[in-house]
Amino acid sequence: MRPLLINADTRAALDRLRRHAEENPIPLAVLMRMLSKAHPPPGDDPRHVVELPDGGWRIVFTVEDQPSGRVRHASVSHSGRHRGKGPNPAAVGVICALLGFDLDERMELDGEKHLLQPDPDLGWLAPNVFERVVENG
Repeated sequence: MRPLLINADTRAALDRLRRHAEENPIPLAVLMRMLSKAHPPPGDDPRHVVELPDGGWRIVFTVEDQPSGRVRHASVSHSGRHRGKGPNPAAVGVICALLGFDLDERMELDGEKHLLQPDPDLGWLAPNVFERVVENG
């Protein structure tokens, strides 16, 4: 298991990542081009990625216009790339909470409102977490 250390630098990096994603949502047309490999994925854009030095965590975060509406999308992995091993779900919950996901006080992901998917392109587990964005107003 890789440690997740949350300090002021970590919070600042995740806050920058969150703000960039919220200010630059990815339109559905661009997502469709990404699926067909005609546009690079968000993980290739450093503005959508935070790599934490302690423990080798890598977080990719976007706000996307999906066919079902606007969603937050986080992909969380770590350098412990061993087949069948992935980030601790509690650590993923903490990261998602810092990115603005709606979690309870225990910072646990809720299967009712959070869609969790493994990354099929990777030989290790890099969960993708989706949450519908509720617009204020």
